[in-house]
Amino acid sequence: MVVKLNNGKVMPMVGLGTWELSDRQTITTALNAAISAGYRHIDTAAFYHNEHLIGEYLNSLLQSSKALPGFENGDINVSIQIKRSDLFITSKLWNDSHDNPETALEESLSKLKLDFLDLYLIHWPVNFNGSFDLEPLWRKMESFVDSGKVKSIGVANFGIKNLTHLLSFCRIKPVVNQIELHPYFPQEEIHSFCKKNNILNISYSTLGSNVAANGVRFTHKIKEQMINRQLNKIHSTFEALDDQSISDGSETAPPPVRDDSLVLQLAEKYSVSASQIILSFEVLEGIAVIPRSSSPEHIQSNINLIFLQNEDKELMRNIKMRFRFHDPKAYGPHRFE
Repeated sequence: MVVKLNNGKVMPMVGLGTWELSDRQTITTALNAAISAGYRHIDTAAFYHNEHLIGEYLNSLLQSSKALPGFENGDINVSIQIKRSDLFITSKLWNDSHDNPETALEESLSKLKLDFLDLYLIHWPVNFNGSFDLEPLWRKMESFVDSGKVKSIGVANFGIKNLTHLLSFCRIKPVVNQIELHPYFPQEEIHSFCKKNNILNISYSTLGSNVAANGVRFTHKIKEQMINRQLNKIHSTFEALDDQSISDGSETAPPPVRDDSLVLQLAEKYSVSASQIILSFEVLEGIAVIPRSSSPEHIQSNINLIFLQNEDKELMRNIKMRFRFHDPKAYGPHRFE
């Protein structure tokens, strides 16, 4: 299933998220399974520290169609012909590179071994080196489209304030806004705003997140970067950098959305996995999804979406639980504006 973006380009509605897929064997296993299952949309970012591994895989994949020679820790094993035009590759500009996005883009392209990106996003409306100045940064993003190094540009974690500002001056509209979005955190206001302005929402953390398990690693990466740049001095209003800064509070986090009782009931009704219920629901709501998995079985099932009856979609819309799983408070008070 694909969607036409506001610039006429086409993007698959289901992609493979690669956050925390950070070693060769895991990347090889995940991408083998994804390409074989029909995924053509791969989502990465400079911050994920895996662009070079994905690039090695893609370079080999595009050179041959069968039993490709693999990495030292695993073999690429995809028995179909894949061309660059078949793929949709997304990366993101990290918060420490707003002052020199040209270099950041070239580094991402070099690591991914690509001549262009299909989609390049501003990862957060946060500048680790000073105040966030959207207009000059977006002008640089637009220049990447002009140069042909990027086909489409967009944003991530933007709220209505920054989106409204962006739309007031942009020459090239953002095609997407990638945000946390799932039945526990539907963000109706932002979703409605984006739909009205023909900006596609891409959901991350669609299946919910085990904050207690994942938060510590994420927060330590944030700490290291912020300490290196002495952001505690630049942003005096930042909260203390403790391991709770990743979320609204990992001690009170609910179970993942895929463990919700209604979701489990619907999974039994349709004889599919809980993840398939959630992903199918979001896509039927007009939201693209990029579920992350390293399990070949889960990767396969995640792309096999189903049609939900209207009454079941309404039940999903009426889930009462509300929780944001990812809230890096260390990014400051304007992180979701």
